[in-house]
Amino acid sequence: MIWENTEYTIGDIVFFDWEDNSEIDHVAIVSEVWPSGKPKSLIDATGKINFNPSGLTGELPWLAFHDTTVRGHARWNGLFTANPITQPELPILQNSILTTGTDVTFYSILQSGERIANQPLTDVRNLNWEVISSMPLDTMNIRMYINIMKADKQEPETLITSQIYNNGNISTRDEKEIILVPSQLNRFAIIVNTNGENPQLEILEINKISTGEVNLIEDQP
Repeated sequence: MIWENTEYTIGDIVFFDWEDNSEIDHVAIVSEVWPSGKPKSLIDATGKINFNPSGLTGELPWLAFHDTTVRGHARWNGLFTANPITQPELPILQNSILTTGTDVTFYSILQSGERIANQPLTDVRNLNWEVISSMPLDTMNIRMYINIMKADKQEPETLITSQIYNNGNISTRDEKEIILVPSQLNRFAIIVNTNGENPQLEILEINKISTGEVNLIEDQP
């Protein structure tokens, strides 16, 4: 971020708080500037709103409400150090849960029923609106379980997406739209089989899994 009184220039990234809740919830790129240094237009992907009924990304004018919701802007300083990109040696299971106001935990169990002790999740991030994780698949058959506790009744609909990243490509992918039950533990299983040329992946709700596996899940934290 740069000093708030700094004049804008084309290419600046502008941060907004449209919901007026002290959180950044929208960004846009300055495409034209008035001589005074104030933005004149933006490249913006707003979705469908009053002044952009099509919802398409385009060049839109800077309006009065931008002045009241802008929280700052940033500018690339031209400095960049490239990190060498190396392909992971193992396939990576990547997961995304689009949800807010939730507590999400992950753990893994072999298809045989044996829990993988201290299975490392290489990355788990809570972005407030989304929880994402990635895990190396060092076994051919595995089940990852997701526990989601919804603390409030806001936006119970969510989307779980899982995919396997392998050799620079997404080899398989599954999505499931779900309705979370507030104040209750919502459980889901991601079944992975990487044995063979065509990896298989499926997202299942716990109530669609056999009783024996539910008991096994009940024993988990």
